Amino acid sequence: MEKIVIILFPVLFALSDGFYDNKKKLTSSIFKTLFLGVCASFLLFDLNGWYVVYLALCYWVLFDITYNIIRHLGIFYVGNTKWTDKLLWTISFGNASHASFTLKLMAIGGIVALFYTGRL
Repeated sequence: MEKIVIILFPVLFALSDGFYDNKKKLTSSIFKTLFLGVCASFLLFDLNGWYVVYLALCYWVLFDITYNIIRHLGIFYVGNTKWTDKLLWTISFGNASHASFTLKLMAIGGIVALFYTGRL
């Protein structure tokens, strides 16, 4: 159950944020309410260090991809306003989409490794 909640956390937030930015306020409110419910469920879990790593990786990968899909951007689109976007542009020497793809693929590998090694 905890793994499902951790996956739902960034997806619901990205859906809420993406629909809000697309001027679909009612749909955004529905997903925001579901997101808050998922946030409240974290109080029931005993999160150890591996869950924090898992949550951070899932949040970064799933939020970004879901948000980009809702906004009709490329899946690995990289903006220029958030600190993560600026970091990707800095380390990628001008090819931030390629860096985004590579790092997200590595994060997905880390998520799968944590899941299948029983660390979660």
